[in-house]
Amino acid sequence: MQHQPDLLDLGMARIELFRTLCLPTFQNQTSKNFLWLIWTDPHLHPTLRKPLLRLLDGNPRFIVVASLKCFSSTNCESTGGKGFREGIPFNRSQVWSGDYDLVERYHQRAQSRIVLMSRVDADDGLHIKFAEIMQREALRYMRKSSKAWLIWCTDVNMDWQYYTPWDGPNESGCLVQQKSPYCVSAGLTKAHGVEVAYAEVPSRFKHHEMDSNVPSCREKDITQRCIFPMPLDIAPYALRGRTPTSAGMTRVILKGETDGTINTTELQSSQGKLESVLQTGFAVNPKELITLHRRLQNNLHAITEDALRGQCTGGHSCKTSSRKKLNSILNATAQTPE
Repeated sequence: MQHQPDLLDLGMARIELFRTLCLPTFQNQTSKNFLWLIWTDPHLHPTLRKPLLRLLDGNPRFIVVASLKCFSSTNCESTGGKGFREGIPFNRSQVWSGDYDLVERYHQRAQSRIVLMSRVDADDGLHIKFAEIMQREALRYMRKSSKAWLIWCTDVNMDWQYYTPWDGPNESGCLVQQKSPYCVSAGLTKAHGVEVAYAEVPSRFKHHEMDSNVPSCREKDITQRCIFPMPLDIAPYALRGRTPTSAGMTRVILKGETDGTINTTELQSSQGKLESVLQTGFAVNPKELITLHRRLQNNLHAITEDALRGQCTGGHSCKTSSRKKLNSILNATAQTPE
């Protein structure tokens, strides 16, 4: 909710998405050797701040930072937070939850170790083996070169769609697993060796431009500075919420529609299998999707109004296509409940 601290209906919806799709995947990571920096607006309304902090209470590795300095990966890199080895771009007073002393210890250790940084949004989750596997991969390909940097792009992901592309009752949305033709933001990971400043790792490209502007790796090259393919043993790599709360509305399908890449019959018959992947790969109980869907449904009109107000605010999406989709939802919810 950076730059949108007072959009309460939208904010509460995003907290519900965070609680259901994002938080369980971090709580259940098979490797606990990581820090999770959660950036939020320093002026976040108490109505949003209190439930957020309640969800994270008792997790010293989950660090809530009240700052606008790192609004996005590009923003963070260009305003002083140039990577964990380059200095901590916040102070103790800005940490609302989590162990600041642990952050400082990680920062000190980072001076002599490979550093990995992965990106997720509040409605994203990561495979529960993501941290373990990515740390393994970084050691495998970077331990012999302190001058290497690598980027891993996630391209096979599972989306939770609020709407279904088929007609009929909709109690829990639907799950869609797809391979993207470009790097998606959820799970995008950058690693750099001890002799590499984070500023040397490409940051000027947006996530969907990364694989067309950064060279691909050759496995035998241990001094590589390139994009490496994700290990197949944890595909799908990331879980993404595709709902009217999504800032850019990218790949959000509307009621009874598809984006042209979905076979509706096959998708409907595959829901049981995808729910099994959701539970085993992401530690998300499929029954929680029913609760999440109901909570969004009960307030969808107000959520959508907030989402429209949030369009084109500082650093957020400002696309005509997004506003068109949101207005379509707003008109539909003004007439009948979703």
